[in-house]
Amino acid sequence: MTAAISSATTSIQTGTTAINSDLSNMAGEEFMALLLAQLRNQNPLEPMDDQQLLNQVTQLTSMQELQSINQTLTGMADSSSMLDGAALIGRAVRAQMGGDIYEGIVTGVSMLGDSATLWLNDLQVPLENVLQVFMVEETDE
Repeated sequence: MTAAISSATTSIQTGTTAINSDLSNMAGEEFMALLLAQLRNQNPLEPMDDQQLLNQVTQLTSMQELQSINQTLTGMADSSSMLDGAALIGRAVRAQMGGDIYEGIVTGVSMLGDSATLWLNDLQVPLENVLQVFMVEETDE
């Protein structure tokens, strides 16, 4: 009987190690469900250590905060990309798409996916494809 309990304890500890290594790939709700299952199925003769439980809850909180920070930074990067593109409206650009070079005056900017796309009349050019930006020469008419 002691061997069976020892084997079960080893299995739980191995499972806990696997759980801890996969925390970064898991959503908070999944983590809580797993933690509750672990608490329900723990060995009653050797319950989970308070410190271990506190560590896992701390990991959950840290993971949730990191996800929130990541979302904020992604939003800021999108805004920055859009502002960079908007600053080019009215300017001439040279861009490369595929093997071709295109030149034109930026007439607008939009977000397609997670990157800014410049409008050169009817042509859409991703901002990261811009090779050169130059001022449009004004003509006296």
